[in-house]
Amino acid sequence: MQETILQIAIYAFPVLLSITVHEFFHGYSAYKLGDPTAKMLGRLTFNPFAHIDLFGTILLPLILIITNSSFLIAWAKPVPINPLNFKRPYRDMALSSLAGPLSNIILCIIFFVALTFFFKNSTPISGYGNSELIKQMLRAGFFMNFALFAFNMLPIPPLDGSKVLTAILPKGGRIFMEKIEPYGFFIVLGLLFFRIIDLYMLLMANLLKHVLIFIGGF
Repeated sequence: MQETILQIAIYAFPVLLSITVHEFFHGYSAYKLGDPTAKMLGRLTFNPFAHIDLFGTILLPLILIITNSSFLIAWAKPVPINPLNFKRPYRDMALSSLAGPLSNIILCIIFFVALTFFFKNSTPISGYGNSELIKQMLRAGFFMNFALFAFNMLPIPPLDGSKVLTAILPKGGRIFMEKIEPYGFFIVLGLLFFRIIDLYMLLMANLLKHVLIFIGGF
């Protein structure tokens, strides 16, 4: 129980920061491309409480922590975007969707730089003192943001990768993606339940491992 509480404490800040930045840049990109919907509804903000989703932000991460899942993901309430406000709806929807995962890659780099600096400039502390806790939070932020990027780039509605895929598909493919979109949430839950997404995330984790080895990371 104590270990679970500790894991929640370590991941709480990275989760809230990561999903808030992710959703903000969805809305900001849409706004710059001509859609003011997110701004009008108060979602163009770094206030995490405007983005929290009961299941995706709180319950799902708790379940994954308690069950010792091999990865941790979370999501927020989707920022409302009206593609009718875009000049080129498919392209602009893809760009605004892509902005979220790209913001996670930027955060991933920031966490990596901070963690590298922290490892080199602090002495090891046994247990979970303040120094060790900060290190664990930075590590959590690094891996969390990479996981968010990898997860959201899956080409399954309503994930961001589906919008990117839809933009480059021919008309028939676009129609198919739009037809399955209402069922996308259940598709994602099914893939999580049968641990198919686990295999994909494991593949991405191995890719990250080789990148870190290449650049001399932790």
